[in-house]
Amino acid sequence: MKMKKIMFSTFFFSLLAACGGGSSTQPNTTSIKSTPAPLDTNAFIAIANDNTCANLQNRLFVIDQQYVLSEKLGTCSDARYRQTLFGKSPSNIVCSNYDSIAGPRFECSDPSASTLFKRAIENLDLPDLGLGPDHQVQAINVESKTETSLKINSLPAKLFYGTSPQSVVIKDQKLWTQFTSFGKFAGPVIGNVDFGSEMVLGTFFKTPNNCSQTQILKVSSNGQKLTAQYTENNIVSAVSCDPSSTLASTPMNLVAVPRLALPVEFVNVSANATPFEIIDQSNNSSVETAKSLVIKDQGTWQTLWRERLHVGEPAPTIDFSKKMLIAVFAGQKPNGCYGIGEVKIWRNNNKINVVMFESTPSPTMLCAMYLPTPSLIVAIDKSESEVDFTTITLIN
Repeated sequence: MKMKKIMFSTFFFSLLAACGGGSSTQPNTTSIKSTPAPLDTNAFIAIANDNTCANLQNRLFVIDQQYVLSEKLGTCSDARYRQTLFGKSPSNIVCSNYDSIAGPRFECSDPSASTLFKRAIENLDLPDLGLGPDHQVQAINVESKTETSLKINSLPAKLFYGTSPQSVVIKDQKLWTQFTSFGKFAGPVIGNVDFGSEMVLGTFFKTPNNCSQTQILKVSSNGQKLTAQYTENNIVSAVSCDPSSTLASTPMNLVAVPRLALPVEFVNVSANATPFEIIDQSNNSSVETAKSLVIKDQGTWQTLWRERLHVGEPAPTIDFSKKMLIAVFAGQKPNGCYGIGEVKIWRNNNKINVVMFESTPSPTMLCAMYLPTPSLIVAIDKSESEVDFTTITLIN
């Protein structure tokens, strides 16, 4: 499995350190700055292990061996975030900033730490928390066995002209403007990305064949970092897939995901693809609720087949001793431009991952006015591994 290096929200980050001396009326004496004793972090790790409302971000930082910053972010309807600055023990809460039913709350029992705390929570994207060379910041690893998949919207442009990067993580409008000024793109680049709540991830397939493809299939958080799993499909063609341009172009995939203050690791899962057979595909499944299913027995399969209103048609024969079914239903959609384009299945970290690419129309597209219920059912080899589902929205 090929991994690309972790990318941060800025293209460049440098840490400058300077040493200076002062005058003394005692020229033969040396001023020695004492170094604080290492802070015991075990009790704080126990706090981080409580990941309630912290499935998106759950991190600890030691600052100057004097403070511990805990920052948590989750998908709860309230109490969505909480940042806490502790002293040398969890019982010593110095400052806190948190979401509550009554609204945001900011508190500091030690006013002298308020400036440091505010700067740190405003710069959670940066490794030094924006505190600069006068402060020592150390991230503490918090083990996590769970991950949360993020919502993904795939942006339209597929080709990049010019010298492409390996991958990009873009978290603000300024960096996006720099990126779009740096390169030229085939087709529209972006719809409406709100960099207040979203960010853009991109991967580039450096191959001479511009008919080739790269796709980000899944972006997930374990609280410490984001993992972007992607594939590369090398398609050899004697004819350019971009006849409108004579410029060399690089296959590219850009996606918008929720904005998180975490580093991103790009993982190539091309070699982990799982073969499958399409059993049934329809835009009129009669299943009006979006859902994903794993089917491992004949009774469940017969019940589902009847639910899809295949009146008088026998269900396809499946040998459930060797196979199982993966079924994805997009639910009832408002017009005929919606549909399931394809699914991709692969294995990673002892999981079977399934992504459904769901087509949606652009605002200017003319669509047939009926209410489709897209579905796709495929068969794969039987397995006891956990199955994780992701949906990627494709704008037509």
